[in-house]
Amino acid sequence: MSRRQFLKLAGLAGAAVVVGGGLGGALAACGGNTETTPPSAASTTASAGGAATSASGGSSTAASVGGKIKIGLITDFSIPQLVNNQRVLEAMIAGANSRGGWNVGGSKYTLELVPLDGKSEAATSRSAVERLVTQDKVNVVFGDPQGGAWLPVTEGAKTLTILESMLPNVFNAQYKYSFNVSMLPVETPVRMQFLPTYLGKQPKKWVGTSEDNIMGQSMLGLQTAIVKALGYDFQAVTYQPGTSDFTAVATKIMATNADVCVLGMTDARLFQLMRSLRAASFPGTPLCPTEFLPGQLSKIGDLKELDGLITGCFPTATETPNDVAKEQMADYVAKYGAWDDPDFMGGDLFYTYRAAVQKAGSIDADAVANVLASGFENDGPHGKAKMVARPDAGVTDRTVCQIMEQLVATVSGGKLTNVQTVGLDDVLKFCTAAWAVPAGPPPGGAPAGGAPAGAPAGTPPAGAAGSPPSS
Repeated sequence: MSRRQFLKLAGLAGAAVVVGGGLGGALAACGGNTETTPPSAASTTASAGGAATSASGGSSTAASVGGKIKIGLITDFSIPQLVNNQRVLEAMIAGANSRGGWNVGGSKYTLELVPLDGKSEAATSRSAVERLVTQDKVNVVFGDPQGGAWLPVTEGAKTLTILESMLPNVFNAQYKYSFNVSMLPVETPVRMQFLPTYLGKQPKKWVGTSEDNIMGQSMLGLQTAIVKALGYDFQAVTYQPGTSDFTAVATKIMATNADVCVLGMTDARLFQLMRSLRAASFPGTPLCPTEFLPGQLSKIGDLKELDGLITGCFPTATETPNDVAKEQMADYVAKYGAWDDPDFMGGDLFYTYRAAVQKAGSIDADAVANVLASGFENDGPHGKAKMVARPDAGVTDRTVCQIMEQLVATVSGGKLTNVQTVGLDDVLKFCTAAWAVPAGPPPGGAPAGGAPAGAPAGTPPAGAAGSPPSS
């Protein structure tokens, strides 16, 4: 993600101390910058719909024609990962429609995508959402990470909304139609806390490294909270934006005598720091808690240079993807010709919505919302998934946030090896612990504009759009 793109997102929602590895870490993951093919011209116009499609999962019993499910999408056409989200969604919809549509309550529904560019701007996104619910009459809105800016619109219209966000401001005890289905608030808390089990020993000294800016400090703040919750020491080593020689950074990391180094960078810098750590004979464990994308990273360097890195990974990157991930890959190949390991956020919301409407036997917003709010479980591209409450955000009586199985692997010989699954019970335990811990600035303090010390994870920087005014 470019600096311009990051500043747009940070200005809209406030990107300090965000759960899930930070907005930059979450949106870029461990995948590097990617060259993104824009969606088709038809799907990037303001009112365009993606190709209609269907998905498997319905009854084989003959079904009547039920009509069309319209899926609204708020995105940003300038951010590669969000563009990739749309491309993958178009492929899944095309695949669904090619199989005749979704069987919901004995009726077949085809799907139509209506994507609008919110430009990661609060006013533009809100206007786009108003259009989706008043003019396009969509059945559901799939939202980008910044949905907190416009959820009052969909709630007022009683329109079901499923977001991919890491920010707690998307949760509200008064909301009845809004749900968060995303890996973003899950992956970093889970993989950091699962590491002792994965290693078979308890690392007692941790160091995190990231750029010295609001986003980097946000990531380090979250990591600090998680490690302190484990009862161990955490130190931070930052570097200036634009750094390409990480020799000095590796020297500082070595001076901490840390057992684990959490890597807060992606793209070429991941290779550069790994080289520097190897040259310095770092004896500890390098950890990238976000999802490793072999196809994207191999465009940057030889993956063998990342040997020894413990990382998250998406099931599509393994030799044994689950059935939903296989379906996702097949639909993508059918539309684009090959699976090119796209950098996107997983598509969990699409499959969760499919399973929920089929469970409800209806596309009615109230019926589907009641299913999601009642501890709904389904299979998704990450594996087993479950909706849970968010008492840390004041939502105790409904399940509004999805957790899902997570994978952890080691890069060896340029390949992902020793892939282990973190089951839902552990995922819930790890997330509950991390979400409940105030995530203040890391050692050394937050830069100007950072979130106040002791603020809950996800608090926007002072003065950012959507944040309370400073006193």
